[in-house]
Amino acid sequence: MEETELKFCPECGCDVFAIKQILLSGPHYSSFRCPDCNKFLGFGKKPVNEGKRGKNKHSPKSLGIDHCQMCLRPSDRLGTRGVLEAHHVQEIQEDGPDIPGNIWVVCTSCHQLIHHQRTYLNRHLSNYYSAKELQDDMEKYNIPAETQAVMRRLFDKYDYPSEA
Repeated sequence: MEETELKFCPECGCDVFAIKQILLSGPHYSSFRCPDCNKFLGFGKKPVNEGKRGKNKHSPKSLGIDHCQMCLRPSDRLGTRGVLEAHHVQEIQEDGPDIPGNIWVVCTSCHQLIHHQRTYLNRHLSNYYSAKELQDDMEKYNIPAETQAVMRRLFDKYDYPSEA
């Protein structure tokens, strides 16, 4: 269904429901034209994206942290594509507070690992494993100690269920 808006058309001399046309090029988002005479009646405003969150107000720099709090690498050792990012421990969409105490400064790689862990391990594996069972399996399958240490830190940080 086409979007319309009530506008006055000076050509027709009456109020009409002008048809909104999205513009694919140029500086304007959309325009309105009279459905009877096709006269240009003005530009339309870009809609406000209400579902999108704004930029995180807490940056690693504003928090005074210059290293990844997970892998402990300083910002100058993150490589060409790595940066420090602010990560909300308790997600904002789950009513987590947007305060420094709910933020971990992590590098890009660790941030991806955290979100994978949060999605896959906590929301999937926790239905099948307790933390103890997962720890036993990591040892059984010779998961490197460094990986186990990172996983333990994640489990502790995100309250992984201790019993199935």
